[in-house]
Amino acid sequence: MLCEDGDYLISLPIAIASVCFRLDDDLQRSNEWRESLYPRGNGDCFQFLGTGVCANLWRFIEATRYVGPLLEGSTACVVIIRGNEITVGNVGDSRCVLSRNGQAINLSTDHKPNAVHEFLRIQRAGGQVLTNTVPVIGIGQGGLITRLWDVPRVQGKLAVSRVIGYFELKQNKNEPMVICVPDINAVDITDDTEFLVIASDGIWDHMSSQEVVDFVHKELHSGEENLRATCEKLLDHCLDSRDNVTVILVRFKPGPAVIPLLSDIEEEEPNEPQHNPEDSGQQHDGDEIIPYLSDIEDEPDEPQHNPQSPGQ
Repeated sequence: MLCEDGDYLISLPIAIASVCFRLDDDLQRSNEWRESLYPRGNGDCFQFLGTGVCANLWRFIEATRYVGPLLEGSTACVVIIRGNEITVGNVGDSRCVLSRNGQAINLSTDHKPNAVHEFLRIQRAGGQVLTNTVPVIGIGQGGLITRLWDVPRVQGKLAVSRVIGYFELKQNKNEPMVICVPDINAVDITDDTEFLVIASDGIWDHMSSQEVVDFVHKELHSGEENLRATCEKLLDHCLDSRDNVTVILVRFKPGPAVIPLLSDIEEEEPNEPQHNPEDSGQQHDGDEIIPYLSDIEDEPDEPQHNPQSPGQ
């Protein structure tokens, strides 16, 4: 969807924002979810949905008008690498962190309701930010432990101030309490750019940006070349997180980036040798003459009898 946007090659910030708005709009009025529950080409699945415990649910869903996800939604953290530039678009509290010589640099902003500019915007929209104390069960050195987390939430419900979906908090179309406007940031790839980490808040609630960079830096410099293994070790380290955890690791090769811009890529015509009729019969110094087929006269297969040959 992003690559197909009309502004993708012109302005990445506009393209990223446009896609976020379109996703939010499609999710609010889409009817495609019915297809996942009504697999028209699969009789076995249809029979399963129409019988047993699914029967009542199936009939209820078929008779119900589509309503967008009122209490469900998603964050989005998009990273585009083009030429020597990294562009990041973020909605919600997933985070992108860049490592330069072991120094953590946040390329995105967490959209939390208690952030000053988010808090004021929510108040202007007629909303409130309420703090809920949530008991969290985690894993400590002595086994299972329970901690209390103070979580600021919009209307006491949502722990992020920007999200795709969650339409209960977007009833006021002119000034919704929760929005899907992305923050955009762009930085250059330099010689000291090592890697970047994109992760959900389950990671960042457990570790700081610098702690994650230190963890990955240690793994990579210990000789670990498998980035998947490094990600799995990071996830294992955050098992006592109070939230789901997802992580993406991108490593940059040493030296400047050599990724070309799409606009700089030109179609090259096949480099086939051209036949120049004027070159027939001409010999260049040091070159072997290879005659063209048109210059070769047909020779008879049988030897010709010469009457002037001796012995006649």
